[in-house]
Amino acid sequence: MEFKRWLEALNDEQTKSMSEWGYQLIDEFKIGGMEIFLLKSDVFPEKFKFHLAFQKEGIDVFSIDQQMNRPRTKGISVFDGFKIISPIMNKIVGWLKSYGDLTIASTNPQLTDKWIKNLTLASRYLDIPINIKSKNYAGHILHLISLT
Repeated sequence: MEFKRWLEALNDEQTKSMSEWGYQLIDEFKIGGMEIFLLKSDVFPEKFKFHLAFQKEGIDVFSIDQQMNRPRTKGISVFDGFKIISPIMNKIVGWLKSYGDLTIASTNPQLTDKWIKNLTLASRYLDIPINIKSKNYAGHILHLISLT
């Protein structure tokens, strides 16, 4: 499956919200109903500068209300999951090679846990050498993804 670059993935309101949070969009792609962003933050120390953000189409990754109170949606099938996980992992590995360690965290810890679990399983299944470590930064748990 090929990546599609969507320069308009973030609408004007989301772009404003992203800037208010101190983030700059570096790269983005859309696959299987997901939008995945690589963001840069000058608010965090160098070690935590680059962030992964995942959102379902139609959900605003920068809206705390939408992240915490989003409606339950039907998950994707295992078959569809296998179709999209390899391109997602390849993109993340490319970003790791280009930008170094990436941070993943959400205002909704359940979503962060879900993505950590999915990325860990995918790295084992696809034999991709990534390592995910939890770090405490200013009282918040951030998960640092690196190549091993």
